[in-house]
Amino acid sequence: MKSIRQTLGLALASLGAFSFLIGCKQEESAVPAPAASVFEGSIDPAYVGYWATASKGSTLELKADGKAEMVNIAPGRGTSTAKGDWKVSDGNLLIKIDAGISRYVAKVDGSKLHLTQKSTHLDVEYVKAKP
Repeated sequence: MKSIRQTLGLALASLGAFSFLIGCKQEESAVPAPAASVFEGSIDPAYVGYWATASKGSTLELKADGKAEMVNIAPGRGTSTAKGDWKVSDGNLLIKIDAGISRYVAKVDGSKLHLTQKSTHLDVEYVKAKP
């Protein structure tokens, strides 16, 4: 029989794993975001393309028509896919999916895309790749 401490520990670990999986849905910016994020901006051609992390564990496809697809592979936890729309506004990449709007501080440098999100401790670099 599990103790209360073991049960609570398991519950907290599960909550942490769940938060990690949905963490990319949190809002963030280099400056405080308004209470309700607005999905406004433009499609910046420098961001258009298929991007992948060095490990290929995460891919991000930003299409010229404003459509986006994110795929994340978490070893032992499976694959998650999110589809939606994207725009760039004031140095932020905005991705809108059913769950809401995610805001990432973004910088494109040639074939590299660097995304950060303070609230989820995200700091990831993508490189342009072939699908």
